[in-house]
Amino acid sequence: MPVEVKESDLPGVGKKYVYQTEGCEVIVTIQNDGRRKLFRRDDPDDDAEELLDLNDQEARIIGTLLEGAYFQPVADEPVEDE
Repeated sequence: MPVEVKESDLPGVGKKYVYQTEGCEVIVTIQNDGRRKLFRRDDPDDDAEELLDLNDQEARIIGTLLEGAYFQPVADEPVEDE
């Protein structure tokens, strides 16, 4: 399944990115001054709820954590009964 991220300009502000997860729409704005805001919208008819307002450094740290730079989960191997 291809990943679809919608990108749009926010004139005078920066860029907006929208990604649809299985449960909600995630919206990220990147402002010209480096701030990032993360929003969530459960229903297309609802207003988005702001979850995070991060400066550039904070956003990069959170991004690194989400990317898995510090920890890569490994799927549990099935345990066989003897």
